[in-house]
Amino acid sequence: MKSRTMTRSEIADLLRSHDQLRAALRITESQEQYADIQRRANVLIHRSRWRTEEETKLLLLFNLLMQDYKRRQPLVPDRSIPRYLF
Repeated sequence: MKSRTMTRSEIADLLRSHDQLRAALRITESQEQYADIQRRANVLIHRSRWRTEEETKLLLLFNLLMQDYKRRQPLVPDRSIPRYLF
């Protein structure tokens, strides 16, 4: 399945129809915000077959927000790995 870019009107429709999207549509800056988005995404994941097309789009957006947060987080060395491996 080829993905396509959403139009501005489709994004506006999503914003009007999903309160949770408005609550989650922000740059994720903290672990708490990330956990909130993750919780919301899990609810949609568990809807599986009963998920609407709009909810699927919302789930994809949550996924992008989570990926962006993870990408911007610095890697902290694991203390269990010997120092000489760094």
